[in-house]
Amino acid sequence: MFMQNGLSNANPRDNPPPKNSIASRANAAHFNGIEATVLITAAVFMGTVAGLNKSLFEELTTLFVFSRIAHLVSYLFAFHEVLSIVRSGVFTIGFIVIIRIMIMSCEAKYGYIYTMK
Repeated sequence: MFMQNGLSNANPRDNPPPKNSIASRANAAHFNGIEATVLITAAVFMGTVAGLNKSLFEELTTLFVFSRIAHLVSYLFAFHEVLSIVRSGVFTIGFIVIIRIMIMSCEAKYGYIYTMK
């Protein structure tokens, strides 16, 4: 195998980016985005099956997309503690949107949310 500077070109994905670099932050944001994609896909599926109000559904999913864009930008440039708080805030907004879509879907489909007693 050809190695240059300790990095293998045969398996370039096995070469981790330097810690606290933009590349390592972008890699972490990428994996975080993949995790969020699973949840929003489930929420959108639930909303579609439940027949949610189209305009509200579109507003919530648009808010989610904008929160993910803001999360990506704040993740890349969160070298300061204040920006880390912003990142957590926009992540929370996106997560709340997902939960809200799921709750609305359950309410639209079943008329209530089942709770264990």
